Amino acid sequence: MAYHKGNRRVYNEIKRSLSKLVPFVGAGLTQFAYGTWPEALKALTGMLAGPENVQEVTRLIDGKHYMDAAQKLEELRAPANLARDIAALFSRDKLDAKRAQLRKEPIALLPYLFPELVLTTNFDETLEAAYSESGHRFAWTFLPGHSELLRELLHEGGTNGLLKLHGSITGGLIEYSRIVFTKAQYDRHYGTGRPLVKELKECFKNRAMLFLGCSLEMAPDKKDRFVEILQKSHEEGYTHYTIKDCEKTEIDEKSRELGENHIQAILYESNRHEAVRVILEHLLEETNPDVYRALSVHVGALKSINMSERFSYKAEIIPFTGREQELEELQEFLGKPDIAFRWWAVIGPGGAGKSRLAYEFKERASSDWDVRYLGAEDYEDLSRLTENLVKKTLLVADYVQEHAKTIGKWMAWLREQPRSLPVRVLLVERNTGDNLDRFGWTEQLYGDVRHKKELQDACFRESFLILQPLRDEDLLSIMGNYALAVKPGISLLGRQKQVLLQKLKTIDPELCRPLYALFLTDAYVNGQNPERWNKNDVLDYIKEREESRLKFNIKQVLGGIDEKLWDACLWLQYTATVLQDASLQDLKLLCPESWVVIERKADSFRSPESMLEQIGLAAGGQVPALRPDLIGEYAVYTWLQEHPEKSQEFLTAVWEKPHPAVAFFSRLISDYGYLLGKNETYSDIAIVLAKNLLNMISKQDEKEALDTAQSLERLTEKHSTVPNIASQSSNSQVNLSSKRDKQRAWKTVRRLEHLTEVYPDVPDIAIQFARSLANLTEK
Repeated sequence: MAYHKGNRRVYNEIKRSLSKLVPFVGAGLTQFAYGTWPEALKALTGMLAGPENVQEVTRLIDGKHYMDAAQKLEELRAPANLARDIAALFSRDKLDAKRAQLRKEPIALLPYLFPELVLTTNFDETLEAAYSESGHRFAWTFLPGHSELLRELLHEGGTNGLLKLHGSITGGLIEYSRIVFTKAQYDRHYGTGRPLVKELKECFKNRAMLFLGCSLEMAPDKKDRFVEILQKSHEEGYTHYTIKDCEKTEIDEKSRELGENHIQAILYESNRHEAVRVILEHLLEETNPDVYRALSVHVGALKSINMSERFSYKAEIIPFTGREQELEELQEFLGKPDIAFRWWAVIGPGGAGKSRLAYEFKERASSDWDVRYLGAEDYEDLSRLTENLVKKTLLVADYVQEHAKTIGKWMAWLREQPRSLPVRVLLVERNTGDNLDRFGWTEQLYGDVRHKKELQDACFRESFLILQPLRDEDLLSIMGNYALAVKPGISLLGRQKQVLLQKLKTIDPELCRPLYALFLTDAYVNGQNPERWNKNDVLDYIKEREESRLKFNIKQVLGGIDEKLWDACLWLQYTATVLQDASLQDLKLLCPESWVVIERKADSFRSPESMLEQIGLAAGGQVPALRPDLIGEYAVYTWLQEHPEKSQEFLTAVWEKPHPAVAFFSRLISDYGYLLGKNETYSDIAIVLAKNLLNMISKQDEKEALDTAQSLERLTEKHSTVPNIASQSSNSQVNLSSKRDKQRAWKTVRRLEHLTEVYPDVPDIAIQFARSLANLTEK
């Protein structure tokens, strides 16, 4: 409401007049299913084959000459073909695919706020679906030409009806002569004395309108036709209303322009269309609180923010932003139900938004899909997940590297199973290189698969969905929304957001990850000045915030904190972070000395487990990993650097769980390997880490060993000045050469030859090179 000074007054007027208002619904309220009007026209343009024709129509669309563009499409396609194109574009199938999203949209609230007459210029059946699903099915759905019925609905009320001013597409059928789409059709239906014009005048003279999702274009050459009728049929005493977006610099002009046409507006920030839903929710809450409370979704409700979870993809404290195209591609991945099995992968660097994208995809999936995330316990027997299916099923697997071989064998089995209901598997993992050959986990995925080609063919597309950096405007929106969510009294000004954006481009120049945008904004709204920070300063700030929260909880519960208890708590937390969550039972075994300290401090509690839960370190018998991953990795890294004497003991303990440990340190090396060569202490940790990676290779099969060797190679690249690490890498290559066939072993030998050239003064590397040659001669 604070966006424009007049918003509160207009809101109160709408609330007082609510029972008398008639909603006039435009395409903006259905764009979640059908896109914007320009997008619809461009989709229809896609049916043209000639490049010159496509360019001509596209120029008209880009110039906002939408009626002329539609007219040209009719000329180029012929009316019969265009009619079929339009019917397909606005089919019920598109709405059904977005059914889960419908309940979150503003249009879903209209049945409760406006239970009688509704006007719309839309062809589709979204309003019919919203009213039907809410138990307010329209008694009448009619086109212009039924003046007596309209008059009854306008004056008598008591029943509900939908007047579809521009025609209708019902059940995939279209009466082309009655729709209003092309310029010629507009000229004909909006001609003097036509039923559409008469009935619009009747409506405008007798009831006040609330325009929702309407462009209300006022420019002389682009003016909406119904706006012209509104101007000519204004009755003294009637004021119409709208809820509309507007650029900050255009507020005064937009208010004046609408006011001249007797329309009062609640204006909100440009492209922040969720504001319409929020405003309608507030109207419902204040006029019918029981119905409001019964809603399945409350978009505008104030969220109770768990600050320790504020960066989690599940927190939903900011709207999903900037990945709508990727969501569309994932929707395509679900595909037609006659395809029994498909899989695909979402790939991107840590902090790019992979998990949020997958989560949003899950939340928006159609209600006829059963969606679930794979948990650690599921990997014990994945085949159970698809037993006795009763719905189409989407399974999402995050942190794939840890279970890549198991997932590959399972998907190969899924592909071979006859089934009547489709199954889709979406994998979510980091990319550690520029192409799929560099994704070490993909080699493991196919490692135990008998028919690799068939499993590759079952992949939705040859290339995975690789997340690209977000646009500047999306990053600015994310920062503004986050500030409002965590500090409701703070609104970032344009200049402040630009400063933070430039800092983001400095500390994360290639990726500009949204997670770093949140970190910077969090620092700014909490009184810090991140303008002069580097990347490590940002990470240190977030790490210290998380540690201070845990310290505060310990002091509140125990009345104080000592160094031994603090060290024990961190040891448990960071072990759990490496293992991607850990049960308290496992932590007792892996961290015996720390557990002894916990037990001594818990003598006044029911149990050590109870104390850990009260201080917020454990929940449900588990200590969760410190998330997001970028923070968890950095925290473990810096803690080891601060306590080098503990590094060997810690790494030995977590390596008792080799699969999650290797996956964690592979990600850590990828994200923060540059720190390991920063000073002598870091290099010592890198050497210990290299030794542990080397030990793992001797216990692994070829595919797993290759992935671990690649991590060790990356570690070597980060520490070209540390011969000891290069020596460990050379050992790993020898172990690898013994596991590979002759052709692949040659690649390993060439890597070792390169190491001997880089480190000519390290005898151990030369020895390992000789050993690899010996292995080769034995093959």
